[in-house]
Amino acid sequence: MHKSQSRYKHVVVGSHCPSFVDYVSVLRGNNIVVERELLARIRRARETYLSEARKKPVYGFSTGLGGLQDRRVHYTYDRLLLEHASGVGIPLDEDVSKLVLFTRIIQLSRGYSPIRPQVVEYLVELLVKGIVPVIPRYGSVGASGDLAPLSHLILAAIGRGYVWYKGTIQSSNKVLQEEGIEPIHLESGEALSLINGTSYSTGVLVYSILRLYALLKIWSNIISTSIELATSNTEHYCREVFSIKKHYYPKVVLEDIEKICVESRRNNTDRVLQDPYSLRCIPQVFSSLYTSLSHAAGIALKEACSPSDNPIVVGSRVAHQCSFHGVHIAQASDYLAISLSLFANCAERRIEHLLRAGPRDNPYLGEPDSPTGFMLAQYTAASRTAYIRHLASPHSVHSIPTSGLQEDFVPMASNSATRLLDIIDALLDVAAVELAITSRLAYLRGVELTNYIDIYAIAEKYYEHPLSDIIETARRTIEEKIEELLKKSESFIAMVNELDKLLGIEKNN
Repeated sequence: MHKSQSRYKHVVVGSHCPSFVDYVSVLRGNNIVVERELLARIRRARETYLSEARKKPVYGFSTGLGGLQDRRVHYTYDRLLLEHASGVGIPLDEDVSKLVLFTRIIQLSRGYSPIRPQVVEYLVELLVKGIVPVIPRYGSVGASGDLAPLSHLILAAIGRGYVWYKGTIQSSNKVLQEEGIEPIHLESGEALSLINGTSYSTGVLVYSILRLYALLKIWSNIISTSIELATSNTEHYCREVFSIKKHYYPKVVLEDIEKICVESRRNNTDRVLQDPYSLRCIPQVFSSLYTSLSHAAGIALKEACSPSDNPIVVGSRVAHQCSFHGVHIAQASDYLAISLSLFANCAERRIEHLLRAGPRDNPYLGEPDSPTGFMLAQYTAASRTAYIRHLASPHSVHSIPTSGLQEDFVPMASNSATRLLDIIDALLDVAAVELAITSRLAYLRGVELTNYIDIYAIAEKYYEHPLSDIIETARRTIEEKIEELLKKSESFIAMVNELDKLLGIEKNN
């Protein structure tokens, strides 16, 4: 949201939409500032809301909720939050919860939500100080907003739940006392506004996109080595060859693969004429996945930049409407999940080819007296790929009515987005298998891969450790590099900036 390098030091929540660089800055713990003009808009919206609520019924101000909207009822905000905090399952990781909280701050700052500006400033203070609500994964149907997970978020924020703090889960009340922060007291209508939004689903989708960006950059390094070791026809990977189709080919990823074309063209005479599709079509597969990624990214940023509660304040009136419906996030997440399953399919087939690319006296990359070599590693990749295929089934088609017939069509956006976290976890295993096999193949051919892992350590483990140890070593290496990209690398900022430019975000800077 800034033109200079200072944009990477802090984030300004302004009238324009956030960028993915802003989200990376939040992951890195940088400062957050809300523009004064936005705070003034929020204040005006709150004043209008209170004025209208004195004249006529306003949903959630003096009425019951959902199927009980016709009841005139007065309730305390803590009662509303406690009744909505029905989430179950393991909590989101701290980094994911950070982006959920940041997304809620952005959505509430649009000037349509009937809250006081100090509520937004309070949430910003928590995030800046590293006080991150603990949020159970499951319990939202994606409309009316992500009620259950956001209730846990707000309960934690006011000292009634749990937070991530200094790397551990602690009582939020204890942490607030330690930091000298007085829990904010909510006024009429604010509790509903805080929990009635799509911030949970949107924040999870944004985090998934960023993590995938880092994973795919690392995976492209692994794949480029796989191509070389599989003795592929390198003309498949020349940009002037593969870019004749008018699709987007991400330079920051495919540059590793393009180097093979440049460096190996003169030694290409002994290669096969045409490789199997899982090798030959790698640029096209990457392009297709990045088309899905960029589509999902654009949807996520638009959702993050939109009010998503009900009712909202429009001009001088309170409007009851449906901006809390997460159908956009649900469908974008489904589209991305399908693309990831195709990418996993391609990787699993490539692994099989790599296993048969070793020296003939080392079948399946084993030793001459080995009964199976690395054969079972492919079984693991096949198992995880099948699991990804299962997860890729669309979630947005599984509407189950809630609140009687009042909320009769829901998008399951939360399930759709959260499932991406499980897909990424399975993808890490597939990538780890490819890295382990590539390293073993490189060892047999006497090629050193210092950029990845110590292949000689793998060779030493071959007789003494189960294959799972080798795969785990590879996975741990990939995870460490992902963490480095997300939290430290300036090159990753450049990658994410390319995504922002692709989405047209640079015009807001």
